[in-house]
Amino acid sequence: MKRIVLFFTFCLLMTGLSYHVYAQGGGLIITPKKLVFDKNQRIREVILANRGDVEQKYRISLVNKRMTQDGQLTEATEPADGEFFASDVLSFSPRQVVLGPKETQKIRVMSRLRGNSADGEYRSHLLVQEVPEAKPAKDATNSASKGQLGINVQAIFGISIPVILRKGQLEAQVKLENPRLKKNEHGTFLDFDLIRSGNKSIVGTAKAFTGSQEIAILKNVAAYLSVPMRTVSLRIDSAYATDLVGKQIRITFGAEGENEDSPPAEITFSAK
Repeated sequence: MKRIVLFFTFCLLMTGLSYHVYAQGGGLIITPKKLVFDKNQRIREVILANRGDVEQKYRISLVNKRMTQDGQLTEATEPADGEFFASDVLSFSPRQVVLGPKETQKIRVMSRLRGNSADGEYRSHLLVQEVPEAKPAKDATNSASKGQLGINVQAIFGISIPVILRKGQLEAQVKLENPRLKKNEHGTFLDFDLIRSGNKSIVGTAKAFTGSQEIAILKNVAAYLSVPMRTVSLRIDSAYATDLVGKQIRITFGAEGENEDSPPAEITFSAK
């Protein structure tokens, strides 16, 4: 029996967040964190940077994702109601690059939206994955006998960023509902429901205050068209987490940083 090599793939997919992946002494960085095509814009660029100390090969592709109510992204084969996959109207080049230590590479992403394309929001994710070198299989047992099953486990690391194209008059409305405090072994958290309506995705910064004191912040919180409501969880700064019961807590959400575009919303409640 020939040795069998098994590969397990672990992809780290990010939703609009800059993320560093370190494997085999390397580190991949993608800029920008989100790619949005403005009206009549046909070409945008993404920059890949290998901050590691070894040469690395990367494969680029487009993938389609759906957001769940807890903000996770899962693989999707069909778009949600009211949204379109951008993979149908995008092209990009190159599809594979080799970067030496500290080298960068531009990826050109091109829109193929036409005047007769349906109005709406088109979204997919640009995925950049390391291509690991194949390694010889190792015996699954301590036996050196011929015919033993050989297993080689290699992790394939990747980063994805959302690519969004918009056509027509699109808008979004936001409400915050059902705020509640939660404690577990990891700390104190303030959860609330982010309600998005309209025909446009949103990205914003969530903050919590007692009086004028900021006690929690979470940036780049996205709610895509595939989810009209998602739960957001803010970790309360430990310096303010022990004396909240009975206090008025104000939660705000809106566009503050680069790449954020949400309309403002807020809610105030008495902590229990």
